[in-house]
Amino acid sequence: MVVFIGNNENVALYSGVPVKKIKLWTYIASGLMSGLASIVLGSYFASVRGDMGQDMELQVITICLVGGVSIFGGVGSISGVVLGTFILGMLAQGLNQLNVPTSEQSIITGIILVLAVGMQQLNAVLSRQRSVGDSKKEVVSEKA
Repeated sequence: MVVFIGNNENVALYSGVPVKKIKLWTYIASGLMSGLASIVLGSYFASVRGDMGQDMELQVITICLVGGVSIFGGVGSISGVVLGTFILGMLAQGLNQLNVPTSEQSIITGIILVLAVGMQQLNAVLSRQRSVGDSKKEVVSEKA
């Protein structure tokens, strides 16, 4: 249902899906997962500060896009995000072992983010061209 709402909220509403209720529970689940993640992060470092999650936005967005989540919404899976987490985690660990500075690691992560967005844009353009080409073939076959 969440993917349905993410694709088109108005269509989901007109289809009888309780959009407000599902959005509320989605936000609640997101908050609970954020709280659990903060507990895990705090226990990992054995201390807590208010700015511990700062500068992680780039990594999170990159992980989601590498994992197959569409930047436009409505597409993605948890298993893909887990796979993206493993991929970027292994990359970060390898860069740490090579003593690459964190500023350069952020640049590499940004490059991966730009490539992921570019691949999604290319995929969207190609799928649009395929659908236009298929509809032209149908029109030609109907005339024949």
